[in-house]
Amino acid sequence: MVFWDCGRRLCNIINMVKKKKKEKNEFVQAVYDIHKVAATRMDKKNRRNFLQKEAEKLGVKSKKNPKIPYNIYQGILRKEKEIQMQEKEDFLLNKEATYFNPVKKKNKKPQLRQRSSTPKTGKYKNGTLHLDKSLLSK
Repeated sequence: MVFWDCGRRLCNIINMVKKKKKEKNEFVQAVYDIHKVAATRMDKKNRRNFLQKEAEKLGVKSKKNPKIPYNIYQGILRKEKEIQMQEKEDFLLNKEATYFNPVKKKNKKPQLRQRSSTPKTGKYKNGTLHLDKSLLSK
């Protein structure tokens, strides 16, 4: 009797585990269905990206980037850079920002270097010191 009772408990435990796995699979399937339904409401670009990601999850190789001429590619990069700079400026100039705004910070004027402690006696041209005749008499 004891052996039979342990077997029954073991069967109950196995059935509970199977039910939990089934429930988990049903939940994952429900989430997937929701995403599928949401994909129908997306615009064309987002829908295509979503379906591409789903296909990649299933093991499909992703598409290669299309080949375009280099001068057109440079124009695309330049445009993206301009857009990023514009977004950065808009973000920094946002008046609703409550944090430190580096645009408002006053820039310090660059200090001129002093070349030497001796007074200037002439002009350097191509590494040669040229002196005036008036300075030679002194």
